Amino acid sequence: NFKKKIKYAKEAKRASLLLYATFYTLVFLLIFHKVAKPEMWIPLLDDELDLEYFTRSPISAEMLIEQAMLSTGAPTSNSFDISALSIDLNDEDTFPQKREPDPTAPRDTCCGDHYMDIIKPLNDTTVFFNIYRGFYSGFRNQVMAFSALIMHARINNWGQVMLHDKLNMKDTFGTNEKFPIDWLFDVEHWNSYYPALPRLVSCNNILHKDIDCSNHKLRVPTKNATSPYVFSTPQNHLFTQYQRYTNNKGPLVVAKNVDIIIKQGALRPNSELQEHIDGMFKALETNGNSAFMTLHARVEPDMIKHVMCKGKKESNLTKILEYLQETFPEPPAPNLFLPMNRDLMESESKMKRKMDSENNRLNVENLSALNRAVSEGLWNGRVKVFEFGSNSLNGTKFGKYPATIGAWINFYLAVESVVFIGTEISTWSFDVMQTRFHRKNSANYKFLPSGIESWTPVNMTTTPNFAC
Repeated sequence: NFKKKIKYAKEAKRASLLLYATFYTLVFLLIFHKVAKPEMWIPLLDDELDLEYFTRSPISAEMLIEQAMLSTGAPTSNSFDISALSIDLNDEDTFPQKREPDPTAPRDTCCGDHYMDIIKPLNDTTVFFNIYRGFYSGFRNQVMAFSALIMHARINNWGQVMLHDKLNMKDTFGTNEKFPIDWLFDVEHWNSYYPALPRLVSCNNILHKDIDCSNHKLRVPTKNATSPYVFSTPQNHLFTQYQRYTNNKGPLVVAKNVDIIIKQGALRPNSELQEHIDGMFKALETNGNSAFMTLHARVEPDMIKHVMCKGKKESNLTKILEYLQETFPEPPAPNLFLPMNRDLMESESKMKRKMDSENNRLNVENLSALNRAVSEGLWNGRVKVFEFGSNSLNGTKFGKYPATIGAWINFYLAVESVVFIGTEISTWSFDVMQTRFHRKNSANYKFLPSGIESWTPVNMTTTPNFAC
């Protein structure tokens, strides 16, 4: 009987402990449910298709660290003596190391004397972007994530961002390879915005004592690193934060001025890429006039299938072109730029198993409308219609990464055009509209199923939110 009593006592104790554990687990879950915020809906971006899938996700440890830094404030650049704008560096301790530029790479890229001087670190705080995947997905999503990273840098008073392979861009929808960010952007021009924007700098073992610059491995635990600081928020979280920021929500709102500076021209093409674009402008000239307007129709097959915001979507290119000519009886420019994914439209139209679907028939009709516009022009032939993008890079150094660099050219052209017509349901269109607005260009329009309307009237003081 004594042994039975001991056994029952042990079982009762285990049952009691289990009951307590269950009770506190339920209390924790109840509290968690009460404090859950909208920002905890995290979009997971498919690396190849660039589609957003939303899932309920708990706040990660890195997000908690990030929020703590935002609330308490990291050590500021005022804690450092940045009056000396250069420091003595040992080339053997600096990475990337100085070398003759790769002849197959564009001009003003790594790593000649002038380039190394441009990215020489100053005696200011530096942050290391430590995410194994770096940037990925579509071009504009990569740029939005990069912008979010820069906004966080200024929120935390980090004066420099370490230039290494985690900042590389991905040629998504093309070769799917990573390539250096300086193939896209003019690093010297970017660094000229310091201290309003953080500089892109090399890693130096003397200045950045908490990291081995030869392999970018930390010498100390992440939480203890201050030289450089470590930022570990991945692209999908950065993209989410940037999307929330466009609706005046989330931690990035306080750094709106940083985003405006970026949009006003801090990001501009690599100098050799800019020359290529200038040559494209020259080829457009008609009687000395190379002005053009841009229509971002966004009627490719993937968007036709998209179920969001159907009330704002017009997927018939023929109708959109008719609306365009009705809205502007006299064309605003002698050229019309149509940035479209022709390759996707053509490949989808050839898939016989889909030939009988309504979506595929609309895609075939859109492709025919595009071909007619390019071959015959619009406004009774008075306006020439052209495409650039990836195909314009054939035979150039930049053709090595055609999809992402072609997308950058398309975006740059849309921003520079006389008139822009886009759609509310596309983040690409929305980003072009915002960039043009911050450059004091209000000639922005949106097409709807009912026709074309002004997107940014002259008296508008702030851009509308992205609501799709």
